[in-house]
Amino acid sequence: MEEALGRQVSSITLHQLVERVIFASRTRELIIWLEDGTRITAEVAFPNRPGVRGSQNAALGRVPRISKLLALAIKMRDQLADGKVADFTEMATVRHISKPRLSQILSLTNL
Repeated sequence: MEEALGRQVSSITLHQLVERVIFASRTRELIIWLEDGTRITAEVAFPNRPGVRGSQNAALGRVPRISKLLALAIKMRDQLADGKVADFTEMATVRHISKPRLSQILSLTNL
């Protein structure tokens, strides 16, 4: 097709050539049907974007951060209730966190 049309194809020519385009997200396969019956298939690579989580993390059984924080909040609430820790200040000191952050974490138990 490149020999007939050249490297740069106008959008009008492209619209006239392409009959249908389908992207299968599960298989990441791109299928293009041209007007003359030609079928072009290509596999789209997974993007490698730093800082963006993919669905691969869920397959590994990773626990969401909010779940960990909620478990920590319940544990700290129980320690305060049982008297293992005297007050918020001692709890913050033992956990090496600030008192406002301790308050934020403990507020999760009120949801």
